[in-house]
Amino acid sequence: MTRTYNPILERTEVGRSWFRSTSPAPELGTAHVLIRASAEPIVVWHGRPGPTGRLGDHRRYIIDVANHGISFTVKAASAEAVFSFSVQVELACRVLNPLTIARDNIQDLTAALLPSLAREIRDTAARFEVLRPTDAARAIELRLSSAHPSQDVELGGYSVTVEPVNTQGVVEAKQELGVQKLRRTEMRDVSHGGPEEQFAQLLATNNGDVREVLAFLSNERNAEAQNMLKGLQIAMGGNLEDMDVAEVHRTAFGNLFGGKHSGFGGQRESMRERVERRNKAAAIESGSVVEVSDATVSKEARAAEKPVSAAPAKAPSEKPAGESASDSNGAAPSGDV
Repeated sequence: MTRTYNPILERTEVGRSWFRSTSPAPELGTAHVLIRASAEPIVVWHGRPGPTGRLGDHRRYIIDVANHGISFTVKAASAEAVFSFSVQVELACRVLNPLTIARDNIQDLTAALLPSLAREIRDTAARFEVLRPTDAARAIELRLSSAHPSQDVELGGYSVTVEPVNTQGVVEAKQELGVQKLRRTEMRDVSHGGPEEQFAQLLATNNGDVREVLAFLSNERNAEAQNMLKGLQIAMGGNLEDMDVAEVHRTAFGNLFGGKHSGFGGQRESMRERVERRNKAAAIESGSVVEVSDATVSKEARAAEKPVSAAPAKAPSEKPAGESASDSNGAAPSGDV
């Protein structure tokens, strides 16, 4: 939207006056410019009398020097060449030099100011991305306010609005990224927390329904058990000794069922038992050990425990050949021969 005004209110051709006459004084908010062919122009401001005497032929301009609001729209490229801004500028304008307006016959003040202002706007907008219209508007307003003042007009009261052009898809994508960033920021505490915070988040998003939490825990336990079983299968498939197999059994039972399981036997053998079992297995493989009965082993053990210096036990006296320890019925003899 463009808003402008014509600063030249009236233009009159005044003929030569042969008698002494006075030029009319300008009204409030106006100034008169008298353009003569053979003399310097004259500017008459409000509150001052017009020139008297014979002016000769001249042209009188009535110039509007009051404050007016003007506006215009400029398309400016952003930092991305394929996207552009639509810049709407509103400002206040007042003529300072009526002579310039009259001499150049400026009838559209906005059109006269637009080239210099648009150059400042485009140079500033090119530094900003298309999705940063607010920053671009602030920078453009600051640039126009600090521009070099003109001696012909006074400009001020800038109001700048910047909108991206044909970037609806880009704006929607940027909004979606912004929402995702907010969600990541809010969820960072949950992701850095322990299982309690994560379960609380699940309950919050499901209105307190615990079924999803229970299903999650069950799946985690099943997955862990499957991994343990796969590891057990891999370990049992290798070349392991008996004691290593037993150790794998104990570890697997403890991990799968909890507690301190010690395999199928129920007791865990000591280090001494492990060494003796290994030595016995090695001796059997070499063929240097003969299996004997438990009774023989006990007798040899008792004989080995007797001291070397102990005297042999006294042998019982021999009985006559006719005497026997007992008769055939098992009764003791009477003692008479």
